[in-house]
Amino acid sequence: MKQKKSSAGGNKLDNRQVWDNHYNDSVSRQSYPDENVVRYIRHWQRKQDISKIKCLDLGSGSGRNLKFLRENIPGTIACDFSQNALLGFDRAICCSAHSLPFVSQYFDFILCWGVLHYLGSDERIHAINEIFRVLKPGGRFFATIRDTSDTHLQSQFAENGDLAGGFAILASGKEVETEFSDFTNLQTGFLLRRPLGEKSVIAHTMVAAEKPL
Repeated sequence: MKQKKSSAGGNKLDNRQVWDNHYNDSVSRQSYPDENVVRYIRHWQRKQDISKIKCLDLGSGSGRNLKFLRENIPGTIACDFSQNALLGFDRAICCSAHSLPFVSQYFDFILCWGVLHYLGSDERIHAINEIFRVLKPGGRFFATIRDTSDTHLQSQFAENGDLAGGFAILASGKEVETEFSDFTNLQTGFLLRRPLGEKSVIAHTMVAAEKPL
C-alpha cells in the first residue's frame, strides 16, 4: 500500500476533524450521484423486491449518492463519521466504518463510495470485516478505493488544500482483490480522469462483491 498524508507544517489534525472542517464548506457538499453508482443500482435493482431491501450508504458524506439511493431503495440508512456531513439528513447515524452499530446480517446492499482509502491500514481491514459482518448472505457491496497511480490527493493534503492535515492510504488493484478475498463474485474496474487544466490524475479501483451464501 502507498500512503499519502499531509505535507503541511505544524500538528497533524485528527482525520475526523479534517472531514468536519471539509463539510463546513458548502463548496464541498456535492449534489449529484456518481454515474457509476447510478448504472450499478439501475442494473442491480431490476432483480430485487425493492420494498424489502435494506441499504447502507457507508461514508455518505454530503449525501451526493444518498438522494438517488433513497429514491430507488427507500430503506436506505446513511452513516458517516463526520457529524457535520450528516446535518439535515434523517435516518443518518454518526459512526466509524470500522465499528458499525448494526446487528450481523442486516443489510442487503452496502455502498462505500470514496471512503476506504481515508482509513488507516488496520482500520480499513476492520471496516471490510464489518461490512462482511453486517451484510446478509448473498448481500452485495460496491465501493471505490484510490489506486496507487493517483497523483491528485497530495495537493488536497497540502497546507492550503481541501483536506489539509489529513491522510490517505492508496492500494493497487491486486491489493484490493486480496483485501476482499473473503467475498465471492468479486469484480473490479478502473476509473481514471484528469481535472481540466491540471496535470495530476485521479485514479480509483471500483470493486463489486457478494457475501457468500
